[in-house]
Amino acid sequence: MTFTAADRATGCFKGIATGDAIAQWSRALARRYRPDTLVIGIGAGATGLLPVLDKAPATEGVNAWVCQGSSCLPAIGNLAELERTLSASPHPA
Repeated sequence: MTFTAADRATGCFKGIATGDAIAQWSRALARRYRPDTLVIGIGAGATGLLPVLDKAPATEGVNAWVCQGSSCLPAIGNLAELERTLSASPHPA
């Protein structure tokens, strides 16, 4: 099976957070098999990002955006809520 960028859901998280917090979210998300999901952890202060990844954090701590193609939901600041959103079917557009 071949997936295109439009078929994939992406969980992108970044924010005013320590590397440990981002690593914790990354480890939690990796526990579940999601072959149609690409998770990208971006540390605070990252520069030179593509516009779709260059989002201002909505709150302190880790923020996540669930995207399909170039459309993204509002920021999610709670890991459990992110997991529920990623598990929803179909992924939001």
